[in-house]
Amino acid sequence: MERSSAEQIIATRIPVLSADKYRVKVTSVTSYHRSLEGGNDQVAIANFNAMSGYHLSEAKALFAQGDYQEATNKALSSSIRASDYMPTKGEVVDIMVEERTTKAGVKGLFVTGITPIKAKQVTTINMADFFKEDAGPDMSETPAFAKAALAKA
Repeated sequence: MERSSAEQIIATRIPVLSADKYRVKVTSVTSYHRSLEGGNDQVAIANFNAMSGYHLSEAKALFAQGDYQEATNKALSSSIRASDYMPTKGEVVDIMVEERTTKAGVKGLFVTGITPIKAKQVTTINMADFFKEDAGPDMSETPAFAKAALAKA
C-alpha cells in the first residue's frame, strides 16, 4: 500500500481517547467461529473507523517502519457473539467504549457494546394529495416560530 493511501485511511479514523459512547462506521465484519464459556459462541469480529491512543501509537511506529498496510489495520474492533447485534460493513453504529483490564493485566479502552442507530420510518409523497388545490404543507410538527414565519410568507 502506498503511504498516501494509508494516510487517507487513517485520516478518516475517529480518535477514541476516553471511555464514552461514540458514533462510528463499521469498516468490516469478518466471520469467525469460536466456542466461549457459558455456552456462547463468538461468530464474528467487527472493525470500526476509530482508533484508541494505543492504536495511534502502534500505527505511528508502523508508519516509521514503512509498513503502511499494517498501520491501517490498527483500529478498534469488537467480538460479536451469536446473541449480539451483528452490524454490516458500511453501517453507522453507536459503540460503548470502556476502560477494562484484560486477563493478562493489560489496561486499555475496549468496545463493550454496539447499538444500531434507529432511522425514522419514511413514506413516499402521495401525488394525488400533492396536486390538490387546498393541500398546504403539513405543519403539525412545525415549531411555532416557523409557523409564524411561513404564515407571513
